[in-house]
Amino acid sequence: MSIHSKSFALRELFAGAGARFGTRRGREVAEEFSGVDDEYRAARESVVVADRSYRACIRVTGRDRLSFLQNMLSNDVKRLQTGEGVWATLLTRKGTVISDLVVYQLGDALLLEMEPEGLSPSMESLSRYLVSEDVTLADVTGEEALFSVEGPKATKLLSQILVDASESRLAELGMYHFISDGESERGLRVSAARHGPGAAFDLAVPARRAADFLGNLLDAGRPLGLRLAGWQVQETRRIEAGIPLLGTDMDASHLPLEARLDDAISFNKGCYIGQEYVVRLAHRGHLNRRLTGLALSGRTVPSAGDEIRAPDDETARAAGRVTSAAFSPRLGQPIAMGYVQSAFLEPGTVVTLLSAGSALQARVTELPFIE
Repeated sequence: MSIHSKSFALRELFAGAGARFGTRRGREVAEEFSGVDDEYRAARESVVVADRSYRACIRVTGRDRLSFLQNMLSNDVKRLQTGEGVWATLLTRKGTVISDLVVYQLGDALLLEMEPEGLSPSMESLSRYLVSEDVTLADVTGEEALFSVEGPKATKLLSQILVDASESRLAELGMYHFISDGESERGLRVSAARHGPGAAFDLAVPARRAADFLGNLLDAGRPLGLRLAGWQVQETRRIEAGIPLLGTDMDASHLPLEARLDDAISFNKGCYIGQEYVVRLAHRGHLNRRLTGLALSGRTVPSAGDEIRAPDDETARAAGRVTSAAFSPRLGQPIAMGYVQSAFLEPGTVVTLLSAGSALQARVTELPFIE
């Protein structure tokens, strides 16, 4: 949960809700509220709300916006109708990841939403390729507050606060497609999302209304057992779902297929920056390394950066690195994601993680850990 200068009211609301704050990836976050076990249980059994206002946004306008982004991004944005969205990547000329992002078709503009680490390099890359196109790029980060609503009672809660949006309509939303609740005069946008196992939705509301809106949302959700979810539960659920995170599980040294960004790529559209390398790698059908799951026994959780080694090799040669890790209450064991060399990617392969002077045994596992 990011605390922007425009949202001190949100911080006060979080503090009043019992938030314990900490720092993660250079940002102040609410680590937890009612306790990790309670929040995790609510995400599985009822509904949780998490603040995602730290996410960065670029608004793209101008007559040539569609054709320009079609030539820049890895997925097919030209086919989007108003109210639809798609996951995509922006790549370097050599096909490595600048950022993954969600593209929303707003009708009069396209909105690119991404992790904050992707904002500056994305603006720089997109601007570099603008020549004579009628396209304007605007950093609109912070103009909207972003929240996620997750859990089996998410559709029930949202149907209570949206105008003319039934549970069935929400449940049938295509991934990243959205409903604009214009009749409520709140400027609310609700999209289907994926943040962890199970149902999830993203909500965007004008920043000036964020604190009041969140307060009303919490009031409406209280009878359903709603809880605010802090960073620890969000991170655990992300890892359980095998979702790579920019700046944590991937950066400009990774190819999109290595980072399991396959669903963010269209292999049927025309050319885009970095396409040659993506297509070549896909046709070759062989990756030197790939992000995969690692399941451990015991209670010790490894750390990002821990070395992965092959235990059956006399030289104990390096096999990869851990990028994310957490303890999964649902699985009752530590889980991790990391890049593992192709020779050790077969599910069930046992590897050793060198963590804080200890050797932890892990089993290579398909992602996601939990659907």
